[in-house]
Amino acid sequence: MPGSVTRAPMPRQDAVPRMAFFLRLLGTLLLAVATVFAVADLAQYVADDVVTMATIASVAQTTGIGADLFGPEASATARVIGSWPFAISFAVLGAILVLLGRRRRSIGRS
Repeated sequence: MPGSVTRAPMPRQDAVPRMAFFLRLLGTLLLAVATVFAVADLAQYVADDVVTMATIASVAQTTGIGADLFGPEASATARVIGSWPFAISFAVLGAILVLLGRRRRSIGRS
């Protein structure tokens, strides 16, 4: 119609909840994997009576996922990251992702 104003379609607001759900899901999965490796480290401690924690590089070499990242020709940064304990690193990453995906709290004023 002449003289009528056309409105632009409203942007989809459901992208943010999907992203929050994805972050929480990924964070929960990382926490579950960290728990499995923490239990494995604990079982090894009980069996050997020596505290040893699986490192990121050792898990990568054992599983074959990203093993070439932590090889002898790796950069200094990759060697440092590869020496971190796997369970603790994944627990921290999982907790951060869960916190990033949490719902925002509305501040109610009475």
